[in-house]
Amino acid sequence: ALARLGREYEIVAVDAGSTDGSGAVLDRLAGGRVRHLRVLRHEARRGYGASLRTALAEARHPLLFTTAVEY
Repeated sequence: ALARLGREYEIVAVDAGSTDGSGAVLDRLAGGRVRHLRVLRHEARRGYGASLRTALAEARHPLLFTTAVEY
């Protein structure tokens, strides 16, 4: 669906020190089916704000959508 926008895009996911294996799932997706996915890491839990700041600092495109799964 995003490809139909006719714009460059990326999906930035921040693994915020998770311990449930979700980081490994993100890595598999980024290495295969989801070619626009970029995974960033926090080795320790630093909270939603820190994850959002990391994603904003690393984003390569001007439009942003954010969602939080655990917070």
